Amino acid sequence: IEQIFDYCDSDKRGFIGKHDLRKFCSSMSLNEEDFNDIYCDLDRDQDGWISKNDFVNGFED
Repeated sequence: IEQIFDYCDSDKRGFIGKHDLRKFCSSMSLNEEDFNDIYCDLDRDQDGWISKNDFVNGFED
């Protein structure tokens, strides 16, 4: 899971935004509804950014 986060965080900022995750979801042929579900699950504090910790915890839950 951490490797997927690192792939999405291509700028190495330590967090990813909607654009980063959308790009990854598109590469995996996920549709917009799937993207929105995943994004909402991972951005739990709804600040518009997903940290590595949020990302990993979101997939472990």
